[in-house]
Amino acid sequence: MATLEDIRDQIVNSGIILNKRRHHRLVDAMKLVSSAIDRGSHIFEVAVSSKADVEDLRKIKASFPEAVVGAGSLSQIELMKDSLYAGADFFVSPHSDAAMINFAKEKSVFYVPGGASPNELWQLAQSNPDMQNWYTGKNIAAYQLEDLKSELPQLNLLLTVKADAFEICLEKSDKLKRSGALAVRIDLA
Repeated sequence: MATLEDIRDQIVNSGIILNKRRHHRLVDAMKLVSSAIDRGSHIFEVAVSSKADVEDLRKIKASFPEAVVGAGSLSQIELMKDSLYAGADFFVSPHSDAAMINFAKEKSVFYVPGGASPNELWQLAQSNPDMQNWYTGKNIAAYQLEDLKSELPQLNLLLTVKADAFEICLEKSDKLKRSGALAVRIDLA
């Protein structure tokens, strides 16, 4: 199993995390993962809110062992634990959760807690300096990211954005990385 630092480095070097949303059927997610691997992207996340999502994560990881597969949109510690045992390589949540932070430290796994406001992100950076997930629920323009980074340069942001197509993802993520994001988490519609 890769170390916490290895996973972080792979995410930063790739710069993109593609996210299998809850409404995507497993067969469609498998096609997306296969297509993305063909294009050189190998980091994926499964939105996990149920045991069925954990099983989808297990199947994707088994089908694509070369991929780095994470559990995202986590809101419960039990699902985080189940996801780890299903093979998840990293974890992302839209909020900060002390139990998840402690579990990740105990198991030495990469966990990116989230926040929606600059204040929440600053507080996260104090306790989790590796990376913070800026989860706004809407798309952010590059200038907004630049403004935030100018005020809070210590932030190491994983920026969550929405996109309709893989090509748009690549173009948008490059622009956002140039504006200060360490990596971009893409929610495909």
